[in-house]
Amino acid sequence: MDHVTRNINNLTTLWETVGTAFNTLHKETLYNYCYVPGSDWPNRVWLSPGAGEEAVLQAIAAVKTLPHKLTYSHWSGIDEAEPSLFENAGLALKSTQVGMSLPLQAPLPEPGRLQLRRIQDVSQAATWETLYPQSFGYRISAETVVRTMQQIPYFLIHFGQEVIGTVIAKRTGEIIGVHALGIIPAFRKRGFAEEAMAVLLNAARENGATLATLQASQLGKGIYSRMGFSDDFVVRNYHLPA
Repeated sequence: MDHVTRNINNLTTLWETVGTAFNTLHKETLYNYCYVPGSDWPNRVWLSPGAGEEAVLQAIAAVKTLPHKLTYSHWSGIDEAEPSLFENAGLALKSTQVGMSLPLQAPLPEPGRLQLRRIQDVSQAATWETLYPQSFGYRISAETVVRTMQQIPYFLIHFGQEVIGTVIAKRTGEIIGVHALGIIPAFRKRGFAEEAMAVLLNAARENGATLATLQASQLGKGIYSRMGFSDDFVVRNYHLPA
C-alpha cells in the first residue's frame, strides 16, 4: 500500500470513527458521508475508490437534502472523477490541502518547551472546544471529543501554564496520522507547531510507527516541508453554495 492510499485511509478512518459514534456514518456503493449535529466537523462526503461522475451526482443528490452543511473532499489524481465534475454539478471550491508524508527514520529535535496531554475528561474537552476555533475558524464540539476520545487521541498542547494549541494523533497500523494541529494566534511564530509535531512523532516512532501522514493547509505546508515531509497529492474541498 503506497503513501497516498495509506494517508487517505488514515483520514477517512478518522471520519468514520466519529460518524459511527453518532450513528451518522453512511457507506454507499459509490460514496460515503458522515456528520455531527451541532458541530462543524467532520461533516464530510467522499467518494469510494475509483468512483467517477455517477458517484458525484448521486452524492450531491443524497446529501443536499440533509439539514447539515457537508464538505465534499476529492483526492486529485486518485479518484476517476475530475474536479470539473464537482464544479459542473454546482459545487464551489472551498479550500485545498496537500497530502504529505514523512518516514519516521530518526528522532526529531525537541527543545523541551511543550507538553502534549491527552484529553480524558469533559473539562478538557470543553477547553478543546474553546481553543480549536481560534486556530481553524470552525468548531469541533466537546461532545464529539467526549464520545470518541477512547478511539481517537485528542491532545491539548501546553506551554508552561498556558494551553496554546490542539492536535489529534490517529494510528492506523504503522501509520500515525496528524490532524488538527493548531497553535492559537498569540503563540505563533515561535516554533511551537514544529516542536509539537516533533514531540508527537518521536513518541509514535518509539511505539512502532514508521510513517507520518497529514493534510496541510497553505499556512502549514511550509512548516512541514522544512521538517522533511514530502508532497504526495492534493485534496480539493467543495461545498454547495447557499
